[in-house]
Amino acid sequence: MITNMDPGVDVVLAKSSPVRQERSVQPVQTTGAEPTPAPKIDLPTYGITLRVDDGTHEVIAVIVDRDTQRVIREIPSEEMRIAAKVIRNLISRHVDTLA
Repeated sequence: MITNMDPGVDVVLAKSSPVRQERSVQPVQTTGAEPTPAPKIDLPTYGITLRVDDGTHEVIAVIVDRDTQRVIREIPSEEMRIAAKVIRNLISRHVDTLA
């Protein structure tokens, strides 16, 4: 739900229909020879760890290089988590969350 739209911004919402693409299938000619192996691609090895923040109960994904154990990225980033905490504190002063 969109709230507080800038009056200078036009928003158009339209229901789209599925797009169909016609594709033709071409037969593959084989010569009976042994196929050549695909080239090896050296991809970095990343690991993803999910953890739950004890204070906010939010799930945080941490992407780590498996070889060096260096943190590559956290989602959401620490800056965004700090900003969300500040916003929650500001809002909680004005909103009663108890029913």
